[in-house]
Amino acid sequence: KRLRAALDAETKSSLDLKTAHGRELAESKERLRLAQSETEGARRELALAQADAAAQHASACQQLTALEAEIQQLRDSVKNANSARLALQQDVERQQVAVQTAERRAERQQTAAEKAAGRARELEAELAELQKRLGDAMQTRPQSRGGDDAVRSR
Repeated sequence: KRLRAALDAETKSSLDLKTAHGRELAESKERLRLAQSETEGARRELALAQADAAAQHASACQQLTALEAEIQQLRDSVKNANSARLALQQDVERQQVAVQTAERRAERQQTAAEKAAGRARELEAELAELQKRLGDAMQTRPQSRGGDDAVRSR
């Protein structure tokens, strides 16, 4: 009887252990299934996040390319503006030289005109003096000089 009781107790203990072990196994399987489900959800979220990141990266690359093109256009515009400014500056410098040259020429012409006017006044004075002397000489000369009249009539 004792042996039987010990055997029954051992069997019951073994069954209790099997049941406990079965419950632990079932709980472990459930935890594994939940973990696998969470892992799959995380994988889907990761795939969505990667796709979103790739789309954002592509958009950023397009914006960067557009900005680089705009920067190049601005550089070209600045370069053209600088070239135009330099050309205008050179044109202004040429015009300033031309104006200075024209001013010097005008000064020389003014000086020459003043000299010519002075010389013309001198010549007019000489002419007036010569005309006066001629008039005086004609009034004081003898009236009947036949040779002169004959030469004059020819």
